[in-house]
Amino acid sequence: MQITEHFCLMAQYNEWINTKIYETASKLSAQELSKNRGAFFGSILGTLNHIAVGRHHLVKTVCSAVTNSRRIKLHSRAEFALVVG
Repeated sequence: MQITEHFCLMAQYNEWINTKIYETASKLSAQELSKNRGAFFGSILGTLNHIAVGRHHLVKTVCSAVTNSRRIKLHSRAEFALVVG
């Protein structure tokens, strides 16, 4: 598997799993989302915030790399999704 194929596959998986996570979380009440579950980030909301912040930093880093390098070319929707989120 080429590296671009790998990144495309990971971008597709990321899109799929994020959709499932947020669809599921949207069915919970505010109380359930903010309830301390004893997990590393405390609540489900804390975990979702961690995912969102991590994704923001990843996209910012990738976008910076793309703008700083004219050699990188996006060949598919999945590669574009990886860059823009």
